[in-house]
Amino acid sequence: MNILPKQYSIFTILHCNMTENVNYEITSGASRNTLQDMKSYISEIINSSDDEKDHSGDTSRIVAIELDYMTNYTVKMLSHILDYYKLSKRRLNKSEMVQIILIFEEDPANEVCVSTRRQLWKYMERLRNDEYLSKFILFNG
Repeated sequence: MNILPKQYSIFTILHCNMTENVNYEITSGASRNTLQDMKSYISEIINSSDDEKDHSGDTSRIVAIELDYMTNYTVKMLSHILDYYKLSKRRLNKSEMVQIILIFEEDPANEVCVSTRRQLWKYMERLRNDEYLSKFILFNG
């Protein structure tokens, strides 16, 4: 299953013959801003799903959220999320933490708790970026 948009396709097969080896070249069809484009793509998928009510089972959205947690969150940050949801975090590695968070967040019964947490995290990010109020924020997660 390919979750990336068409412009992120990077493989071009140059020559394929049954009697010879397959030769290929890896080229980038995207611009130098690929990483930024990918981050905005993931953010777009995650944010668009917040507005939809019945989005359980949307595989591309789940994969995007998992990728976001795995790349942009530290174990400490994931630990704070688990604490907020009152989930056990004993002896878990990062991928296990992400899986538990995803399972919790995909349960429709937890929709209010999840949206509240996401909104509060956005507020804290805004406070940390504020020149004056950032002096008073001790939370680094």
